[in-house]
Amino acid sequence: MKKSLSRYNNVIAYVAETKEPVKTVSVKTEAAVTETAETDEGYSDEEEMPTYEDLLQNFINTCSQNVKLIKEKKELGDQIEDLKNELQQKEEEELISIHRDLEETRKGVKMLNSQA
Repeated sequence: MKKSLSRYNNVIAYVAETKEPVKTVSVKTEAAVTETAETDEGYSDEEEMPTYEDLLQNFINTCSQNVKLIKEKKELGDQIEDLKNELQQKEEEELISIHRDLEETRKGVKMLNSQA
């Protein structure tokens, strides 16, 4: 079992290093509702309980998906910031252009007033 876990160490270590806050949600299990301890009695003989390796693999897959989603979230956040900066630059350029047009119009009005 120790040998099979070694291939997951990098993923587990990477997940542990992520700086994203972990959101926890309390879940009411049947044991909490009925105030009884959970046991393996819910499984029949025909139905096999998942092995620890299967549970670990499921956990690793979930962590991998989480890491991908965190990266995607960061990339999308960066794209949003870039688009905001672009929009702000375009607005500033448009304001400068409008200001220039206004100054030219003022000069034209002054020239017309001085000629009259």
